[in-house]
This record gives sequence, C-alpha cells and structure tokens, in this order.
Amino acid sequence: MVRERRLQLAGTLVLAALSLVLWRTAVAASQPNGPVGPAGPAGPHAVPEPFPEYDAQPVTRSSDLPLHHGGRFSDRDLARYITTYLGITNCHSMKFVFGQCYGGGMIDELADAGITCTVSAQSAARHDECSWGNSAEDYYLEALREILEMSPTLPLEEAAELARLRDPRGPYASHPANRKEHPQYHGAGPVSSTVTMTGAESFHAVLLAGNPNRARYWAGLRDWYNLLTSTMGFTDSEINVLYGDGNWPTGNDSSGTPYPVDPGIPISSATRANLTRTLEEIGGLMNPNEQFFFWVSDHGGLGAVPTGDPEPGEANCAWTSAAGCQFAMTATLSSDELAMVAQGAGLEFTYQIFSEMEPPPLRVGFNNSHPQTFDPAGGPRRVTVSLDADIFKRTNRIVFTVRPDESLPTARDAQQGGSARVTDAILWLGDRNTQLSLDYPIFLPLLLRGD
Repeated sequence: MVRERRLQLAGTLVLAALSLVLWRTAVAASQPNGPVGPAGPAGPHAVPEPFPEYDAQPVTRSSDLPLHHGGRFSDRDLARYITTYLGITNCHSMKFVFGQCYGGGMIDELADAGITCTVSAQSAARHDECSWGNSAEDYYLEALREILEMSPTLPLEEAAELARLRDPRGPYASHPANRKEHPQYHGAGPVSSTVTMTGAESFHAVLLAGNPNRARYWAGLRDWYNLLTSTMGFTDSEINVLYGDGNWPTGNDSSGTPYPVDPGIPISSATRANLTRTLEEIGGLMNPNEQFFFWVSDHGGLGAVPTGDPEPGEANCAWTSAAGCQFAMTATLSSDELAMVAQGAGLEFTYQIFSEMEPPPLRVGFNNSHPQTFDPAGGPRRVTVSLDADIFKRTNRIVFTVRPDESLPTARDAQQGGSARVTDAILWLGDRNTQLSLDYPIFLPLLLRGD
C-alpha cells in the first residue's frame, strides 16, 4: 500500500513545484491593477501578506459543528473527543478543515489540547464570521480542493494560503465589497510547516455534515471523497462519511438546484453516537505513522459562554438547610450578536447534584422568564433549554436554583444538605448559518489539472 501511494504521487512532484510558480503568477496577472489585497495602510493593491496566525476566539464565545436532528457539537466537545478517543501522542499528524460558519472558533481548543504530534487546522472564516458559497459550491473548500488536486504533495500551510488568495469572498477578492470571510490557519508540531495530505503509512478520514440541506454540500462531499481516493490514495475503508440522515438525497434543494447523482459513496447519519463510534474505532488504529483528517461542511453556530464562578460557563453551590441554594451566570452580547438571535436559540449546559438524601430538581430561569425544571442528576447530564428570541437582552441573566422539596420531613427539619454544579454552559444565539451568494466572480484560472 505504501509503495502504491509513493508511485501514485511521484509523478506529481514536478507539477506541484511548477504549479506554485504559475499559480502565484496567475493571481497577479488576473488582476487589472496587480495583486489585490485588503484595503488598509498598504493601499487597495497590496501584495498578499504571509498567512497570519488565526484570530483567537474570546473565552466567552463558542462555535459548534453540525449534527443531524439539530444536535450541537461545540468546539470544546471536539477537542475533548479528539484527545479522548485518538490521544495526543500516538500519531504522525492530525489535520482539520472547517468550511462552516464561525469555523475559526474550532481552532483554539485544538491548539490548546496538548496534542504533541503535528496539528494542521484551517477554516473558511473567522470565529465571528459566516462562510460563503453559491448554489454549486463552498468557495474556500472548493479552492482548497482544486489546489490539492493539482498539487497533492503541497504542504497544507501553503495550500491554505493559496486557497485564501483564490477565495472570491476572501480578503483578496477583486472588489472590496466581496471581502466577507477571512480564512484562518494554525500549524504546530514537528513537521507543521511541511505536513501534506500524504507522506505517512496509515490514513483515516472523517467527512462530516449534519444538515446538508443544499446541493452544494453534497457536491462538495463527492468531490472531496474523490480527491482522497483518486489523488491522495485513500481507500474506501479509510474514509468515514457522516452526512445528514445517512441517505443520499434526490430531486432539488430549496433553491431549485438538483442534487448530484448518488456516486455510491457509503455514508452514515451524522449523529453524536456515530461520530463517537467512528472516533473510537479510529483511536484503536492510531500509531506513530497515522495521519488523521477531519473535514466539515454545512452550517455552523455561534454562542456566548456565560460568566460564572469560578470559570466562564461554570458555577457551584452548596446547601445545608431547606433553603437550598441559588447561583447565577451572565452573558453580555454585542449589538451585532443581539441582532443575530433567532429561532433555534437556546441554553445548553451540564449539571450534577449531590445530596445527603433524595437529590432535589434543578430549576433554570432566563431573564426572569418562567423557570424550567430538570430532574435530579447524580451523574453529569447534558440538557438544552429552548429560548424565545424576543427575551434576549444585551446583558442576560441565567439563574440556577436547587431547593429540596419542603414537604419532606428532612427538609422541614433542615437536615438535608448537598451541592450542585453546572459546567460548560453555552448560550446559543440561533440556528446555524452559511451565507449564499448568487454570483461567483472567478478571477483565478485553473492550472495544471492532471488527466
């Protein structure tokens, strides 16, 4: 298998080097006034700068990945799952590509997860931006795929930079009004500056999208799957596809665009259970020569992490009488964030209650709304409270109350004590989103596509 991979890729080395030169030349040549860069001190026609380090997401903000049936999978979830099931040392490299809105927010936790092998992570947009596409494709993912298709041995850092240059909604778009997303990149580890999609002996990939409700997501899945199998040498058994409900759609999407014909790619539904099972199975195959690839398309979400005590998104309380205890968190939103609040908004958190006697329920109130009650939980339990968009404010107050049932003799006699804990609370602002552009101003020619 290794020999076959090497033979398959050997013929691309010269093309890869040549394509880099021609690609950069094409960027300049395709602009009427020279290379186009972001407006600023250097002027509207600045030479593209080196790829900057990603913009860190504030600790009071969170991003999520799509899962089927509207389940949310936060940036913290991803880092925990990767380090739990795949580990942090037994690998050659881990590579992540995020095409959804707010994808840059997924990078922070991966960068801080303690992974000691090489990590490469990139996204189409910043932690506070939507990603863009048209009815046929996601702009950044398409640009990146075409670059890797032409130059499969190109270091991922360079491929990400070229995709940023080519992105028609990126910071170097020909018209300033089109500069709507800022692709992000992070690399760390022994070979972070030279790591490619090839060059190891063991390969596994996960392609994920929980709500692929547009034809372009299915077209992107097909094209990236073909890239891995036909160009990068992946076998079908090395690729795990978790997409929607696990069935290839037919007909047209809501915009009238026909879904691509089912190419026979084996897929499973994009549920948390399937993602957990998949990562567990890959974790059992990890080794020092393993390259793991994780790719996300579809919609992303943005949330605020309430400030509690002692950490953001966490709070604790204890009681020794029938009065129980009460503790609060607050989350302040900007005007832009407040305007984003929409259907699908909710509060998500994990709670646990310890009690000397029968543990009491947990009551949760949001901005003086009628409290919702949750059953006692002796072990950590993750829940979601749906919230109406019209009750959000600039500063939002979340009150958790734990109080024993006053009808119990132990409560009346003040003999019941206990403690409660809420962790990883996130205030989601609404449904996930990916922006749609009807026009597609291609300004960079496609070069050196192999037969």
